Amino acid sequence: KMCSVLKVSRSSYYRWFSGGPSNRSIENSLFTDLIKEVFDLSSQTYGSPRIAEQLKRKGYKISKRKVAKLMLLNGWRSKLKKR
Repeated sequence: KMCSVLKVSRSSYYRWFSGGPSNRSIENSLFTDLIKEVFDLSSQTYGSPRIAEQLKRKGYKISKRKVAKLMLLNGWRSKLKKR
């Protein structure tokens, strides 16, 4: 019944139902934790370019754009220092 409502085949529904989290969602949660750690160590002053650079130095392959996207999803914005 659920398959007809969703307009998908029975096999597709059960494959989705029994499958675990996707590789991308696992990767995003790992990077979110790493970004939060660097962000907090910088007293929330680092933006996406600096955080991406720090993670690259640690050996992780991630772009500034990906860092910016994950920061935006979590509502993290860098604090500007007064000059």
